[in-house]
Amino acid sequence: MASIEDTVLEILRGKATANPEALTLESPLEEAGIDSLSLIEIIFELEDAFDITVPDPSTVEERANGMKTAGDVVTLVNGLLAEKESGTAGA
Repeated sequence: MASIEDTVLEILRGKATANPEALTLESPLEEAGIDSLSLIEIIFELEDAFDITVPDPSTVEERANGMKTAGDVVTLVNGLLAEKESGTAGA
């Protein structure tokens, strides 16, 4: 089974328009050609891949704007998975 980091990087590389194979957890998303619209699409892909939900749809854009690196995306996924496991997702 792929790790969270590997799955996130695979999804991000699928949306990157600039040198996707060089994308790492420290890579700035902007330098990979991932803009805020792409990040919103990525969030929906992450929801499907990890069976998680961004609790308030109105926060999707806000969360996307807060993600500057691939590592930030992993942090978001880990946080949503923790919420899901503790039963606080969507609360």
